[in-house]
Parts: sequence; structure tokens; C-alpha cells
Amino acid sequence: MVRVYILQKREIKVGDKVAGRHGNKGIISKILPRQDMPYLQDGTPVDMVFNPLGVSSRMNVGQIFESSLGLAGDLLKKHYRIAPFDERYEQEASRKLVFSELYEASKQTKNPWVFEPEYPGKSRIFDGRTGDPFEQPVLIGKSYILKLIHQVDEKIHGRSTGPYSLVTQQPVRGRAKQGGQRIGEMEVWALEGFGVAHILQEILTYKSDHLIARQEILNATIWGKRGPLSLDHYACLFRLDSRIFCFSGGGEQCSLRCGRCPPVGPGLLPARRRLAGLVVGDLTVKNPTFRTRPFVISIDRERSVKVIALCYGRPPTDGLYATTTTVM
Repeated sequence: MVRVYILQKREIKVGDKVAGRHGNKGIISKILPRQDMPYLQDGTPVDMVFNPLGVSSRMNVGQIFESSLGLAGDLLKKHYRIAPFDERYEQEASRKLVFSELYEASKQTKNPWVFEPEYPGKSRIFDGRTGDPFEQPVLIGKSYILKLIHQVDEKIHGRSTGPYSLVTQQPVRGRAKQGGQRIGEMEVWALEGFGVAHILQEILTYKSDHLIARQEILNATIWGKRGPLSLDHYACLFRLDSRIFCFSGGGEQCSLRCGRCPPVGPGLLPARRRLAGLVVGDLTVKNPTFRTRPFVISIDRERSVKVIALCYGRPPTDGLYATTTTVM
């Protein structure tokens, strides 16, 4: 039997996963040119910038000691071996060791920025794009960073339609099964923060476990028909039609209060048809400038929608407009 190993060189890119030796893992979010990276007071650009919130969330302060002691060891050309639970020998033993070694490295190399008494362990660094110093001092150091096997080239996956779970009727999970992307609570909160209501509706209904809507989308795709529209679509049309203007069949704008439109005629019928499927209860309460009272809508088994609008103003009959249409 002949076993062949293939070596492939992959440069690190956005989306790849890296980790230190203290559980401080993360995803590369951006790669900048070397001249744009922050640089130290001696002009040395840094290699990686980590989010400081990772320390407080995971509470792994070992990475801070490793980074600071690694800087001191690199300048002093020394290696350190720290036993676990060294606090049993002396209170804050690790912190005292790190600060003493940084002070010694600053004194021997004559670099005062290595150990600054005002903020020991931190240093002022400069923005590589502007050359201005950052507002707050930053912890700098050297530590081991490992590239993990989780790489973006092997993680990328897409799906239009595919298998669904028999129990939940949601898309199955996993790239090997042509599964869907999991959208959890925090992902939904993030989308809500951006106000993308239609994307949320699509994710949580059409592309999930809404059987009827899923079938309607499939039929519309195959037969080239019009897909189901959300209530927000009709709400938008309602707001347009309620701004005292309606659109006649010939494309003319006709005022609802002009007195020339019949109760149900070519001037009002197209506008009322576009409102089919909308349930509005308090639009006139929230918007006193609207010239129409709330619409009353009834839906029967044939999905026929009856739209009744009670109007103010000066239409001929001073009141009732009614038409019946069918929604998709």
C-alpha cells in the first residue's frame, strides 16, 4: 500500500480561525497592509490586534501574562517556565514576576516604553493610517497564536432549496446534508437592530417551517406566477392611497374630495384593489392627517376580500365605498 500526502499552502484570509493557548479563539475580521497597522514607539508594526472584550468574557487572564512575559523574554533573550497555581507561593506572584521582568527589559534595552510606571504592562501605540497616537494605552506583547483547521474555504456553503426535517419541517443541519444556515436568537436580534423586516419574515417563514408559504413560493417559481406579498406591502400602498390622492385607470391623479369620482368607479377601483389583504385598525388614530376612517375587511373561504372605507369630506354620497377583490 502506498500512502501519499499532499501539502497545500494556504495563506491566511478573512474568516479563518485562530486561537491562543488559553482558549482565546477568534475569527479574522480584516487584513490590512503592513503600513496601515498600528505601530510601536520604535516603529515596529504589530502583527495582530485582538478584541479586549475577549478577556473579560472568558476570564482567561493567562493570555495577558503570556503576552507581557513573552515581550520581556524576547528582549532579554530568556525563557520562562511558570508553574500552575503559583499564587499559593505568594499573593499576585505572576503579576509581580511580569512587572519585574518588564522593568528589567526596559532598563537593559533602554526602551522606556517597555515599562511605563503610569500604566505598567501597557504602552502608547500609533495609528498606522494617520500617525496619531491612540487615546488610551494598549497592552502589547508576544504570544503563541495557532491557526486552526477551521478555514473559510472549507466552511463556505450555500443552499436554495433542499431536504427538510420530518419532525420540525425546518431545513436539516449540516453542510454534508445540504442543510440550511442556523439563525439563532442573537442573529435575529442583530437583524431586528437593522430593521430588515422583510428579510426576517423570509427567514422565519418561507425558508423555515411555514408549509403553506413555502408551497406558494415553489408554485410561483415553477409557473412564473406572482408570489405572496407581505402585509407591509399593502400597508405601503395604503399610505400612498390615503394621502388624499387615488390613481385612476388612465394614470390620472384624482382627489378623493373633489366630488367627481363615483362611489365605485374607474377612479377608485384600481386603488382599492391594491389594498386587498390589508388589515388596518388604528391608522387614522396614529395619523390624524389621513382623510379616511379605518378600513373594515372581511375574508371568506374563497379568499375574497371585501374592503369598505368610510370617508370624510365631500364625495357625492358622503360615505360608503365598497369593492370585492380576490388576493393571491
